[in-house]
Amino acid sequence: MTRRLMRCATVAFIATGAIVVGSAAASAHPLGNFTTNAALQVRVLANEIRGVYVLDLAEIPALKVRQTLNATTGEVPPSVAERWGVSECA
Repeated sequence: MTRRLMRCATVAFIATGAIVVGSAAASAHPLGNFTTNAALQVRVLANEIRGVYVLDLAEIPALKVRQTLNATTGEVPPSVAERWGVSECA
């Protein structure tokens, strides 16, 4: 019985070590803080064609846009953000 207990403890130790080492390699921002990603989905329907555009800005590009839209506080009213989004996606 002690051999079995020893094997279980060894397996648990190795598994815990693998989890800790594996998670240390993970990153919160795998593409970095400077990335800008865009995606366009085109939907063809019976009577219309729709385009859905997604723009994903990482922290630093998003901060620069916020500062550009409102240089004093960085707070951007929804109406200004919507106008910027429409002009950016055009």
